[in-house]
Amino acid sequence: MDYYYIGLDAHIKTSSFVVLDTKGQEISKVKVETREKDLLSVVRGLKGKPRKLVLEEMPLSQWLYLLFKKEGVEEVVVCNPVFLGKNCRSKTDYNDALHLANELRCGHISSVYHADDPFIKMRSLVSNYEDLNTSCVRAKNRYKSIFRSRGLRVKGGPSFYKKRANLDLLEYREDRFVTESLFKQIEDLTEQKEKFKRCFLEYKRKNITIKNLTTIPGIDIIRSMAIAGIVSNPHRFKNKHKFWSYCMLVKHKRISDGKVYGTRVRYVRKELKGVFIVAAESNLKTRSSLKRQYDELCSKGLDRRKSRKAIARKLAGIALSIMKKGGKYDDKRFEKLKSLK
Repeated sequence: MDYYYIGLDAHIKTSSFVVLDTKGQEISKVKVETREKDLLSVVRGLKGKPRKLVLEEMPLSQWLYLLFKKEGVEEVVVCNPVFLGKNCRSKTDYNDALHLANELRCGHISSVYHADDPFIKMRSLVSNYEDLNTSCVRAKNRYKSIFRSRGLRVKGGPSFYKKRANLDLLEYREDRFVTESLFKQIEDLTEQKEKFKRCFLEYKRKNITIKNLTTIPGIDIIRSMAIAGIVSNPHRFKNKHKFWSYCMLVKHKRISDGKVYGTRVRYVRKELKGVFIVAAESNLKTRSSLKRQYDELCSKGLDRRKSRKAIARKLAGIALSIMKKGGKYDDKRFEKLKSLK
């Protein structure tokens, strides 16, 4: 079947389109401002054949994906530029768009998941909360380091960052000025974090999937939001093994000429790896069946790190099952199913 293959090199100000036919002949090329009206005018001008459009993953990609999908473009592909073939042409917007269109025509594009899904909207919330939390931790470390650099022994408990009286312990005016600024930053960032948490709790009250995910040991409201937002549609994973790979919890062998040349991790969603590894670590402080499985693995000679990763895979499989089938985590039922295997 004949298609129009559209390559789009989008930027915040301008966007370049290149359109190829099935034989690779250039049908048109155009550069427009990155505005909804101008972008849609290009695809509306292509009539008579189904249209396939490709663009690179970037901050604008979700908006562009939804824009062209609603316009009726038969296939909109968002690709990871890291996995594109090498472009031997000089670096221009036209050549980049041409390269994208040609790679799509030849079937060399592997897509990044995008959809019109309510869970995807959570990604922005979770991402910004993580940035906020990172900034808060950095400010606390800088604040505490000033006291330590002056020979003052301080404990980094929650109360330490709330007591303004600690500023009087510093001898130099310059130190007090800096710590006063950091103290206010920590207060503001902590307040913003609380607002995010209230928003997360609102999602939990309204969404049964997030509520069910929080029943898994070690998965709190923030981690459940991260899982739901990143996974979005659990049915796109054929089985738990595919999901483990997506979460970077398994290694793949590198084989050439029948010989194994080490292993490598498929680089996909590092955030999910962190979620499940930390959740596994949290389970080690409980009396759940997962903790008992961890102890069994250690007793068989598996080192602590590998045992923890095995529990992380268990948690990932449970989370995927809950998202697919619904229901809550039942520790006794999980233990019973394990004994039947």
